[in-house]
Amino acid sequence: LATLYEHVIVDCGATVTEETLAVCFAARRRLLVVTEERSAFVGARRRVQAIAPLGLEGADAELVINRHHPDRATQRAAVEASVGTGLLAEVRNDWQAVSAAVQHRLALAESCPKGAARRDIARLATVLTGGRAAAPSAWQKLASLVGG
Repeated sequence: LATLYEHVIVDCGATVTEETLAVCFAARRRLLVVTEERSAFVGARRRVQAIAPLGLEGADAELVINRHHPDRATQRAAVEASVGTGLLAEVRNDWQAVSAAVQHRLALAESCPKGAARRDIARLATVLTGGRAAAPSAWQKLASLVGG
């Protein structure tokens, strides 16, 4: 995949297996996505501790909080200390927009372009790509030529 795409995202699930470790070894960057719950932070800490001794190249796993509630009093420093890694981003809880996109089989950017989660994901993508926008695919170029 790395020969075809500049960025590849692999969802490895919530458990550490031989397959997820193989992905971790191949990755230049690792994101640990959690929800804002104590049990999720405890599980994330265990994963960080499990992969730390492996001496993987690149940065340590970076934390992303999904379904973030800005009104909760979650302290960034407390989260980082409890998990043992830095907090890279928070994606706000926007389940209505996400559900609508899934229901209509649309990308979130098409279904709810001004939604909070879409904006947070766009900011995260900008951080992950170093601010470089992805080049349009051949299909996107063709669609723009024919008015699609």
